[in-house]
Amino acid sequence: VFRHWLEQPLWNAWNELPSFISTSGGTAADERRLPFDRANGASADTLYGTANPASLRHANDFVRFISSTEETAVLNGFDWSSLSGKTVVDVGGHHGKVIGLVAEKFPDVRCVCLDLPEVVSSAGTPPPGVELVGGSIFDPETVPDCDVIFMKHFLDKCMWTKEETVQILRVCYSVLPPDGRVIIGEAVLPDDATDAGGTNGLHLAVDVLFLLVGRDAARTESEWNDLADRAGFSVETITATLSPSCYMTVLNKMSDADPISRASAEQS
Repeated sequence: VFRHWLEQPLWNAWNELPSFISTSGGTAADERRLPFDRANGASADTLYGTANPASLRHANDFVRFISSTEETAVLNGFDWSSLSGKTVVDVGGHHGKVIGLVAEKFPDVRCVCLDLPEVVSSAGTPPPGVELVGGSIFDPETVPDCDVIFMKHFLDKCMWTKEETVQILRVCYSVLPPDGRVIIGEAVLPDDATDAGGTNGLHLAVDVLFLLVGRDAARTESEWNDLADRAGFSVETITATLSPSCYMTVLNKMSDADPISRASAEQS
């Protein structure tokens, strides 16, 4: 992991960060170039390609390390035993690996993995205790009946606009029962970065690391609260885990919320 962080191409990119921040609002192509690209004359995708197998290996080791810490965060960052006898749908869970870990440790929780039909058809045999279902979160009719919706890195900024994220959460609101909840495995930045220590401090460093290669910043606590409110939810808890990229955020449905009316009001 540290070989990837300390490798010269990524290390040199830090030197370009101050000028990137000071010129990122410009319109010239050079001003919009990412720190990594400025330092190496090539994008991360190009440099970590087949021409640099050693660098690619270090980068992949880093990704595997992050993935394993996130799996632990999912299992330990929420009390899944409280959902005994209930159904959890993992949206965008591919072949069900992560929700399969939940099914293995908490067999009394019914675990369903929802992904696009073409993903499900090529997924093969799911993990024990997991049911694969083809559908789309944008089509409420295809979302199985459930008590809880779980999404890990499904709401990343790099995947959806703010409006699309609210739309996804509003679909969740429409298909869940009154006491239904949404569990989100995502990074959560502190609102005040100057007062960030411990896990938050590490998370900020990882977030800047992603910035070097062009990934959007993670959302702050206030941003998550705003998204939840616009979709008819309130944030129940935000639990920091040992994984800086995977906090566990739980949303509750607000009993007096009407997401459809809210959407109409926002459009007027």
